[in-house]
Amino acid sequence: MATTISKDGADTYFAEDSHLDATKWKSFDDEQRAAAVAQATRILTRALGTAIGDEDVETDASYQPAYAVYEQAMYMLIHGDAVPNGEESAPHWAGSGTDGQVNPRMNPLAICPEARKWMDWQYGPTVPIFRG
Repeated sequence: MATTISKDGADTYFAEDSHLDATKWKSFDDEQRAAAVAQATRILTRALGTAIGDEDVETDASYQPAYAVYEQAMYMLIHGDAVPNGEESAPHWAGSGTDGQVNPRMNPLAICPEARKWMDWQYGPTVPIFRG
């Protein structure tokens, strides 16, 4: 299946009937969501060492670069300085742990755990080592 990485693709990924964070995603305006997708694409491209973009992938595969970009975009919006709808009074999303405590602020440019899973990275991109 060919995937296209775009804000529209992210809107579909974060649809209310398919993702628990749909409300959070929709709380940011179109420009913020588009910018987050573009920046997430650049961050994952840098980590991968090759351009991440539209490609054919198996629909049931654990490697889904578009999903990784969308999860990274959401992570950056939630943990960065973006304000939903550009309003200072808009809700800010703070994650909480199982103990109910608010999670510490995360680095918005770090690669988030969900993106790592969709890129099929356990600890980061794998680098082949050749011995001769």
